[in-house]
Amino acid sequence: MVGKRIGEILVELGTIKPAALEQAISEQRKTGGSLGEVIIRRGMVSVEELEDILARQHRVPAVNLENCTITPELLQLVPEAYMRKHLLAPVALHDKTLTVAMSSPGDYEVLDELRFMTGKQISPVVTSRTGIQELFDNLFGDKRGERHAPDEHPVDLDAAAVADSNDLGAAVRSLSTSHLEKALD
Repeated sequence: MVGKRIGEILVELGTIKPAALEQAISEQRKTGGSLGEVIIRRGMVSVEELEDILARQHRVPAVNLENCTITPELLQLVPEAYMRKHLLAPVALHDKTLTVAMSSPGDYEVLDELRFMTGKQISPVVTSRTGIQELFDNLFGDKRGERHAPDEHPVDLDAAAVADSNDLGAAVRSLSTSHLEKALD
């Protein structure tokens, strides 16, 4: 599926019909933004379904950022302006490997910049633009400038397990869920 566009994948999987894809593409051209944002807004797929499809498309694990709490230590590694510009967020640090959730995990220039900026090896995971924007709203304040209280139980994604995963999307969701359950105990 690498190299295929998201719309092609959705039609191929039978998630949406070609006519619905054309309508979504038309709306995207009028309103801007990503096709993923349009199909989520139209209720054609959920955020989680889109993240799984993006993971297949890019052949990297998917992460649902609703299950993650970004610690202050992680936020110190990458400036907010850089995160917003490139739609990414650091989600885990394991030894010398920084796991970064990105809407475009195939952007090798950004991966190189992150490697240089942080001095860490970078392990990308994919997430939707919608998920990243919601995370930014919670971390840095939403469009009205309101901050939301972070989850009091940080979730620590095991970067090594993410990197070695064969079932990409399920592995990260499983890690997120198991760590969340441990944090709540």
